[in-house]
Amino acid sequence: PTVALPLTAYGATLGTAAVLASDPELAPGARNIAGLNIPNSDPRSRLGVGALLFTLSDGLIVLRRIFARGSRSRRVSEGVILATYAGAQYLLADPRAHR
Repeated sequence: PTVALPLTAYGATLGTAAVLASDPELAPGARNIAGLNIPNSDPRSRLGVGALLFTLSDGLIVLRRIFARGSRSRRVSEGVILATYAGAQYLLADPRAHR
């Protein structure tokens, strides 16, 4: 209960970022399927996938806390979490997408 309010605000912020990053106007030349810009040569088209990976990374943290009991499963899940987080940061922080 003590973290419910901050986590709710964080989740709302994360969801808003994901929606805004998939705006078709960001990359007018990209195909948009189910509200997600499909990456192409335009770096802006990758922002939605980056936001989706970031959301996935955070979701995996929750799943790891709930389900990963053994040492090996925790190590594997940490690797997947770090890979999705690094991929998200790469796509979201690409300077070419912010020109």
